[in-house]
Amino acid sequence: MPTHRSFKNSGKWKLEGGTGQTPAPHPTASPIRASGRSFLRASRSPVRASAPSCLRASRSGFTLVELLVVIGVIAVLIAILLPALNKARDQARTLMCLSNLRQIVVGMTMYAGENKDFLPWGDNAPAGIQSWPKAVAKYVGGTLDAAGNVVVMPPVYKCPAAYFDEWGTVHHSVNPIIMPDRTRKFGSIPPYYLTPYKLTRVRPAQDIMMVFDAAQIGGKGYNTYTACWGINNGLSSQTAGLIYRETFFNGARVDGPLAYKLSANIDFPGSGNYGNAEIRYRQYRNTACNIAFADGHAETRRIGSVMQSNLRPYQFDNLR
Repeated sequence: MPTHRSFKNSGKWKLEGGTGQTPAPHPTASPIRASGRSFLRASRSPVRASAPSCLRASRSGFTLVELLVVIGVIAVLIAILLPALNKARDQARTLMCLSNLRQIVVGMTMYAGENKDFLPWGDNAPAGIQSWPKAVAKYVGGTLDAAGNVVVMPPVYKCPAAYFDEWGTVHHSVNPIIMPDRTRKFGSIPPYYLTPYKLTRVRPAQDIMMVFDAAQIGGKGYNTYTACWGINNGLSSQTAGLIYRETFFNGARVDGPLAYKLSANIDFPGSGNYGNAEIRYRQYRNTACNIAFADGHAETRRIGSVMQSNLRPYQFDNLR
């Protein structure tokens, strides 16, 4: 007959009749009662078997060597890509500046079309007449009030590559021969003062520069000399005696690169610090300037590639 085991008060095991199955042993590990309840409670707690090593969680993270390898790879990529990124950024700024200069020349052309073919004054225009920044503003996106006065200068007057981009409203200057400063003399015999050229008399148009990058002189106004009267280190300055216009334009057409002064190729960070009225070679890390020509095209010229003939039209035609 099937039996099962039971535990009697006498503390001995005895076989008795049952269902035919052998039951599991009683959870009590020992019949000794003197050990107390704590022993019985401890004996009933399950025993946890440690998991095999193959099932344990794998270690996460990098070793020091692996981390150093990753850092080295990143450093190499930065060294390779950073010069290319800087070059791309410089080129983007230069292209935007060239676009701005082309728009300014278009505005000057429109101004000439409404003013009997005359270009605007470069600076210090006569009473009742505006110099080119204000005269051309309405054609290139400037904001005017009801009376026609310019209240906000066009964004195209600012060069994206200018060192002090937040200062001033004009970062460019114009050819002082075809758009002169009325207050500055030019030549050795009267009349000493020039007047603006007619646009159709600016020849050869593809060679004569009209507007270009200029040095910033500080402050919140135009931020540049709007007529570049100091250009060429005096050889074509609008100052009496420094150039004999009647000699040059009567056949003595000497040519050569415009003089370059390293000390003048800088911008000034505060008002009152006035530099020279010079071309500013600010493109491509201070090695080139942007120039827009009378025929409407614009290009970038390196130091030494801007010629005196790019300033002087074939005919001297602005004495009126």
